[in-house]
Amino acid sequence: MTSIKDIARLAGVSPSTVSRVINDKEYVREEIRDKVKAIVKEMGYVQNHAARSMVLRRTFTVGIVIPDTFNMFQRQLFATIEHHLEEQGYRTMFIFVTWSAESESACLRKLKSESLDGIIMMHEVQNPSIYKYLYENNVPVVLCTFGSDEFPFPAVRVDESVAAETAVAHLVEKGHRKIGLIAGAHFSFSLLRAEGYRRVFERHDSKRRTPGR
Repeated sequence: MTSIKDIARLAGVSPSTVSRVINDKEYVREEIRDKVKAIVKEMGYVQNHAARSMVLRRTFTVGIVIPDTFNMFQRQLFATIEHHLEEQGYRTMFIFVTWSAESESACLRKLKSESLDGIIMMHEVQNPSIYKYLYENNVPVVLCTFGSDEFPFPAVRVDESVAAETAVAHLVEKGHRKIGLIAGAHFSFSLLRAEGYRRVFERHDSKRRTPGR
């Protein structure tokens, strides 16, 4: 089996230089980088993740918590996430969760049993024990499409309230008045959308009640 040392010997460089090229690190001259990549391809070298993990004491695996039933937006989102993680040398482990308490308990057990370098939460679980476990054990976490007021996790999301307000205001400006909203009470983004929805009509009713209008 071809090793990094074999690649280094053929390229006339040190094993550390080969490692930098394989892991797409900086400070390697372009001609050296191209030479090493060509040899890696020619030799069919495949990086040994197990050995790498033992040396660096990291698993290079990121868990992605996603809903068991997902839409096209979520499908595109986690495909993009997986692609970029692979570019950085990470593998992904998908943890599917439904809206039941049993499923969320199973998710927590899964998170506790696996050695993961980080978690991306694409599903807003309702069990507070999951967030508490991740926070108290200093697990790197990014919340995706929602946020948390209780735990200071980094979050990537849109302003759901403002987005809903903008959408409804557009319809009102077009002369529509009977505008429905399909939402729910389980997830924060639903509540925020409802807030934006109500603000438009509260503002509109206020204008109607203003004297002289």
